[in-house]
Amino acid sequence: SDSHEVILHSKGKVIYDENNNPVKLVVKHYKERNLKQEKILSKIKKLKKLRVILNETNKVAKVGGWEIDLVHQKLNWTKVTKQIHEVDHGYKPELESAINFYEGGWSRDKMTLLFAEAVEYGKPFDAELKIVTAKGNPVWVRTIGKPVIEDGQCVRVYGAFQDISPRKKQEAIYKEARERFEKVFNHSSIGIVLVDTKGKIINANPATIKMFGFDESNAEYAINNLTYKDLIHPEDLKIANEYRQRLIDGEFTHYSLRSRYYKKNGELILCKVNVSYIEGAEPSESMIITHVEDITAQKELEDQVLEHSLRFKS
Repeated sequence: SDSHEVILHSKGKVIYDENNNPVKLVVKHYKERNLKQEKILSKIKKLKKLRVILNETNKVAKVGGWEIDLVHQKLNWTKVTKQIHEVDHGYKPELESAINFYEGGWSRDKMTLLFAEAVEYGKPFDAELKIVTAKGNPVWVRTIGKPVIEDGQCVRVYGAFQDISPRKKQEAIYKEARERFEKVFNHSSIGIVLVDTKGKIINANPATIKMFGFDESNAEYAINNLTYKDLIHPEDLKIANEYRQRLIDGEFTHYSLRSRYYKKNGELILCKVNVSYIEGAEPSESMIITHVEDITAQKELEDQVLEHSLRFKS
């Protein structure tokens, strides 16, 4: 006979009715577990919890996974990967047709090349490409792949798949804004100067360089070695420093001043400056943008008009 003795442990619980009378006894029997089993079960529970957390994190970050079994010619997508492709939960991707989700042209050609190199040379990849979902929506994705080599042959490729469309949209907006600013910066007839909060010139546009008598040969020297304090008339420095500090302290967001500045050849010019404070993500990234306009000729004309007016009245 193959019968054998088993030691069971029992736990019981008495069930009471509404009058607090015992009506049922529930007994649970279980085998004794050894310490090793307890440790393994504890690890399994922890892994299950971590897996739940990872799955929730991936949902928020829109990160899915994928795996291609080259031995059995099977392709598997995780739930999030299917959501990114906008296919049903029960959808089963096919190895031959999955590549067609990548947008025709550069993205599809690039993915084809990356996968071929992974299989043939064991080369991992990390690329940002464009797909067109099952519902016809264009989506930017980051796809990461890692080949598994056994006995010199690639038997499996697996990786991550992330929807990065929101980031790509922000990058496009930033790029457009930057290009627009650069056009204004480089072609404006008014001087534009970017200065850090310590007064160091970060950049100056061509109109500023020309206004202060510099040219291409010494523009870099001026930008890297001069501050507004080196150019402003000493009698106008105090009020300029005061306003600049109040701007940095947040008393106001911009101000306008008329100040005298020296050109490279020592000539004195009168400038109207409009100054604004741009707060960066970090204090070190904050800067001051100044629009500078040479109003020397305008002031001379105003003085002449005033002089003629006074003569006429006398």
